[in-house]
Amino acid sequence: MTKRSGILTTVLVVLAMALSAAPSRGATPYKIGFSGPLTGDGAYYGEASKEGIELAVEEINKAGGIKGVPIQVVYEDDRNNTADAQTVLLKLAQIDKVPLIIGINTSSVTMATCKKAQELGVVQYSIGSNPKIGQSCSDYSFLLQGNDLEQGLEFAKIGQSLKLDKAVVVYMNNDYGIGNKNAFVDSAKKAGIQVLAEVPLQPEGKDYRTEVLRVKSLNPSLVAFVAYGAEGSVFLRQAKELGLQAAFVGDTNWGDDSMWKLAGDALVGMIALQAGAHTSPAYQKYAAAFRAKYKKDPSIWSEYFYDEIYLAAKAIEMGGYTGAGIKEATKKICASFVGASGPKQLDARNYVRWSFDWVKWTAGGKLVPVSK
Repeated sequence: MTKRSGILTTVLVVLAMALSAAPSRGATPYKIGFSGPLTGDGAYYGEASKEGIELAVEEINKAGGIKGVPIQVVYEDDRNNTADAQTVLLKLAQIDKVPLIIGINTSSVTMATCKKAQELGVVQYSIGSNPKIGQSCSDYSFLLQGNDLEQGLEFAKIGQSLKLDKAVVVYMNNDYGIGNKNAFVDSAKKAGIQVLAEVPLQPEGKDYRTEVLRVKSLNPSLVAFVAYGAEGSVFLRQAKELGLQAAFVGDTNWGDDSMWKLAGDALVGMIALQAGAHTSPAYQKYAAAFRAKYKKDPSIWSEYFYDEIYLAAKAIEMGGYTGAGIKEATKKICASFVGASGPKQLDARNYVRWSFDWVKWTAGGKLVPVSK
């Protein structure tokens, strides 16, 4: 064999390997639906979710897709609104013919659509976390963030650790907030923490000074804070403005670096929950790829949906491109799956078991670990 023919053979082998890895050009993509907030007050969550999704899709398709077939995500904006989400479900299921929808960001949306999704044979991957979801939805709904009973218990643990025994719980007046609030109240009683009041925040509110003054009048040592970024940042800024002095413990929304852009130095001193496993090799690999693609640090919401795409691809590969097949495959895959956002082992009601780190906001917008 001549040197030239040897080089040619090597080139052909490399080319053949590349072609075998790449998705087939003529293959019809496996479509996965996305239902999430891309506009409105919740748009940040949808955009962060989309960044994680696009990174995972790019990686999977570059590696050959699912047995040579690429995946494609069909994005629909539900605005975190239950009526819009029901319309989105019908569109994705009946027009786009998807067997799986990811991106369901809230408990209310999950519960408003899960029965119809089951009827249509469509699997839902949701990050809704209200305890009622597991009771009201079917095994077509997978709750891949956790159960608020665990989050409420963690709030009480922080209160105990800080020796704070008089609390007010401030919460979004929706399924997510109410579930967390109830879990905290129950856990606080067992922990010997007196709950002075339960103060609801109406979704999409722009002025919460009345609620701030009510909390201030009670002089709590602890505020258990369950709120989305847009509304929660309004409350926190107004609490700082009106001189509310208390230790704030925030839910997983507030364990995300990006919340500084919304609330600024009103966050300083808050201890927040951070879900996932940010010291794991899986997270570090994902975070490096995210920074390379987007030139910024990842949001916690990005990592959840990055993992959901990988779960979806594995479930389609194992179970086929049907809702029933994806449902059964997801149960099997979650038993051993460990992603950027941590393990995905499911309990009997399809909730992922939640684990938390405690982090504290410091001046300049830095989150630092807090020892348990």
